[in-house]
Amino acid sequence: APVALTRRRVDLTGIQRIAVSGLGRDPLARKLAESLAADLAPGVRSLGAFDVLERDGLSNLLSEVALSQAGLTESEPRGRVQKLAAADAILIVDVTSAVGRTDTVNRNTRVTPKLGGAPRRPYPPSRLRASVPVGDPTARAALEVVLGERVGYRNEDDYLDDLDRYERRDLPRYREDLRVWEREKRERVVQWRQESTVRGELTARGSVRLVRLTDGRILWEAPFSASERGTQDGGVRTVTVKGEDSVPEESGTLAEPPAFLTHRAAERIVAQALSALRRGAELPTEEGRER
Repeated sequence: APVALTRRRVDLTGIQRIAVSGLGRDPLARKLAESLAADLAPGVRSLGAFDVLERDGLSNLLSEVALSQAGLTESEPRGRVQKLAAADAILIVDVTSAVGRTDTVNRNTRVTPKLGGAPRRPYPPSRLRASVPVGDPTARAALEVVLGERVGYRNEDDYLDDLDRYERRDLPRYREDLRVWEREKRERVVQWRQESTVRGELTARGSVRLVRLTDGRILWEAPFSASERGTQDGGVRTVTVKGEDSVPEESGTLAEPPAFLTHRAAERIVAQALSALRRGAELPTEEGRER
């Protein structure tokens, strides 16, 4: 929405030095107001009508004044602002409402190959002449009974020797291999290729007003309203996680707009504010300032 213009042209020819500052009621509003003020200052300077001064700490002081509900109408807070600003007037970008949101959607593609399966527990030796690929003891015993007459039984001494090797060598080796595999599964470093898409929105309202510091009078004011929504490629990066089954964390949702929407809204509001100032006010000329 365009910035509303004042209905009559205001005489600002008596103003020479101005400071530009932002004011917001909450963290997001303050952040947007400071961004707008930073963009508005060079724009006002380019008009060639004012000496535009930049003063650190002015936004913080304005926030303190606003929170005290004294505004700039009382002499004590106005005097503090005037002393810090060292200007005739202050151009305040006052963001009264700002609501933003950022949703980041990630598409993850695994780069590191999958870890192989866990070591397989060896089958115990069978009493049969043929091996029995069944681990469950009850099922093995039943199968050996069924197949015994067909395939025959082994010599008892050979069976006991194999059983001894199984318990003393095969099982301990399996258990150690399993421990090594489980440790590798827990501690393995896995890389993912992460492609991000950023979706955001921003709605802001407020006003730009010029306040004379000698008496706190508002000389000129134009309200603004901006609504932005958009999507941007968030780029590609490599994400490293620990653990075979781990995946990258989702970025989720933030209660503030992405930077590209803030910049877009700032550019639009600043352009409209400068247009409103040109149309709604009689500005000092360079010759008049020199006199």
